[in-house]
Amino acid sequence: MADVLRVSELARLKLTRDGVVAYDQAYAPAAESYTEHAGDRVVLATNMATPEAVDLGGITTAEHLMLETERTILVGVNSQTNLITVKKALMVVSSFSTLYLQNESTTNTATVEFMVTD
Repeated sequence: MADVLRVSELARLKLTRDGVVAYDQAYAPAAESYTEHAGDRVVLATNMATPEAVDLGGITTAEHLMLETERTILVGVNSQTNLITVKKALMVVSSFSTLYLQNESTTNTATVEFMVTD
């Protein structure tokens, strides 16, 4: 019997003011099937001049990405030029084949953990 592999994205943004909920949005679509997943932890050197592509563990086209970082980094999905600043976490649900990471800090390395599925 083959394994049944499912991926579920869960995200929530909740804002409160003086204990009263001002905004509460949850993202929890139905689970989807996938065939492969890969994850890794990378340590980015200080003062990287350009973004570097990371190995997606043999997945040629990823559909889901969950990334966590301890420090502010720049992240590019399929692009080395359109980078976004990530301070703690990033979730992407889209087709992509390359993930680029860059640490611009001149004093601190950055540890990044990520998981992708196809």
